[in-house]
Amino acid sequence: MTAEIQSLVARTMAWLLAILGRGRTIAACPSGIRALAAAVAGVLGEEERAALTARTGALIAGGAPETLAARIALLPVLASAVDVVRIASVAGGEVVPVAALYFRLGERFGLEWLRAGAARISSDDHWQRQAVSAVIDDLFAHQSLMTERVLIEEAPDPAARIDRWCGGRRVAVERLERLLTELRAAPSLDLSRLAVANRQVRALIGA
Repeated sequence: MTAEIQSLVARTMAWLLAILGRGRTIAACPSGIRALAAAVAGVLGEEERAALTARTGALIAGGAPETLAARIALLPVLASAVDVVRIASVAGGEVVPVAALYFRLGERFGLEWLRAGAARISSDDHWQRQAVSAVIDDLFAHQSLMTERVLIEEAPDPAARIDRWCGGRRVAVERLERLLTELRAAPSLDLSRLAVANRQVRALIGA
């Protein structure tokens, strides 16, 4: 549980320092995070809901009270909350619909799956650990930027917005989807595979 808390604090502090460094307000952050936490069951995709349930179950099996286990299990999801709040604030939109789009994109393009796989990569080499951490940060940044781009599309719901955005970059989408299929079939995710996936996601955003 301590690791999850430390990870959330580190990511949130880095975001806050970056925002304050650009002279922007953070007033909307606490209420936005509370809104996301309250609506989380409705905005997560199937994979992330399953992962949340698994984390909660593991914590309860380890002796944590149910309420505490549920809150701790939610922390990896809330690591994205500050980005979601920022995007909603800049776009002048509500946090929950933006979150729904953010997490749907993450599931559609395997971003959370890639981050989870990256987190399982173990190495005694300091530089390899730094490289893995950098790719995880990149994947968070890619998901945020992708959300900003897709949010501009005129469509009635997140799924339609994503389909409309993907329609203009079909080749890049299909290339990334083929790669994800190969990676999911592989026995494990290593740094080289992770780096290739990171590059393909970046290429999709720039297509």
